[in-house]
Amino acid sequence: MNNRRAFIIGLKSTKLSFKEKNFIKKYKPWGIILFERNINTINQTGRSMIFTSFILFFGFIIFAFSDFGGTIVLGVLTSIILFVAMITNLTLLPSIILHFYKKN
Repeated sequence: MNNRRAFIIGLKSTKLSFKEKNFIKKYKPWGIILFERNINTINQTGRSMIFTSFILFFGFIIFAFSDFGGTIVLGVLTSIILFVAMITNLTLLPSIILHFYKKN
């Protein structure tokens, strides 16, 4: 019977020290969280998030030019929600991550 237990390893940089490498080899964890890599992800995915949000924003804002009232409201509200979500993901989310995962 396999008596492995679940645990989480949080590493503060993308480079592993000698002790960390030996620990990982010995215990073979299911997953590793690299905090610095997660925080730097915004630099890699920020542009694609902006482009995708703008495409969706303009796709739904077209509904605002409809003659049917329900479709107009759907287009305007969905576009506003997408715009606010994009701004929040690019500004508020990284600051929350930095706040909760401060480097010691």
